[in-house]
Amino acid sequence: MNYIIIHTGEIPEYISQTLNSIMTVDKNAQIFFCSDSIKKYKNIENININDIKSPQTQKIESLNFYKETPWHTNPLWITSLMRIFYLNDLISNLNLKQGVHFDSDVIIYKPYEKIEHLFDQSKFNITPLNKEELIFGYAYIGNQGIFNEIVDNFSNIVTNEFGNMVNEMKLLKNLHLKSGEHFNLLNILPNASEEEEYVFDPASYGQYLGGTHTNPYRFYKRRWAGDHHYIGKEIIENQLTIKFKNYPFVLKEKKKYEIVNLHIHSKELKRFLPQGYKNYLI
Repeated sequence: MNYIIIHTGEIPEYISQTLNSIMTVDKNAQIFFCSDSIKKYKNIENININDIKSPQTQKIESLNFYKETPWHTNPLWITSLMRIFYLNDLISNLNLKQGVHFDSDVIIYKPYEKIEHLFDQSKFNITPLNKEELIFGYAYIGNQGIFNEIVDNFSNIVTNEFGNMVNEMKLLKNLHLKSGEHFNLLNILPNASEEEEYVFDPASYGQYLGGTHTNPYRFYKRRWAGDHHYIGKEIIENQLTIKFKNYPFVLKEKKKYEIVNLHIHSKELKRFLPQGYKNYLI
């Protein structure tokens, strides 16, 4: 499977753990690391963002949306917004028929072949965070044409309807509400009425286990859960028990559901490495 990781700016050390974890878990992985850095990793394909930018992407970049907002001092917001365009440019340039993409602080625990049946090959598969946001905790693109259409529509929304203090997660949800037939929202919560035993993490399981970037979890602290997340609300209402023992899983009504991925906002990925972890980048 093709895995696409995108990161702009200085490359933090934890990204090597993301890349190594992919290769540890999925022996058939082909990784494309897309950045604007001169740093090159071994055993993966390194691609410079500046070499693949389409005219559409360059136009969106030039609009500099956050210039007059309080967000202009934090590059995270614009890079997160631009990521969907970089993703589309890479897929188009390399003519990739399918690909998995997630944030650079995500660890996976299942190879694509184990979870292939969970994806709709004709749609853009992505994790919902709450009723207002979709997030790249895990995403799968099985149809290049459909994804290109989604990005064109996303471009129109960004260009014509963009409002101050809006992030890409809300814009994606806005697009989902308008073009839901192109989206497949991945299952993030246990469902006892279904036979499936896997769930995906948009952000909440990883934040519960590892804390946040500003407040990483320590044994003497209370674990974090937010009621503005679908998963967080269930945790607060004591509907779920989340554990990490060699891999992450959820317990609900005495049934075990394995978590496909963890979105580690604390950036302490080393605490959640998959079994058999190896360094493939040396």
